[in-house]
Amino acid sequence: MSPLFWLTVALVGGGVFCLDLIVEFLRLTYYQTGSDYVRALMQTKKGWGWNTEDGEVEITDEDLDNLDKFMLPIEEFYRD
Repeated sequence: MSPLFWLTVALVGGGVFCLDLIVEFLRLTYYQTGSDYVRALMQTKKGWGWNTEDGEVEITDEDLDNLDKFMLPIEEFYRD
């Protein structure tokens, strides 16, 4: 029931949460996986509205070419 205990819990919890946000930001910025790339592509096409059903998302040939370029080093790494 000590206030110092709860202050410590709040500070440690808040610090760990902020550290997790920084790690995820760095991972998504510099170390994207294929699913992260597709998720970012869908966000540019559809926005943040995950539950909107305003029609189909149109993926162009340019989008598919960019995905192939992104996946090429990953595929080469795992094939070797």
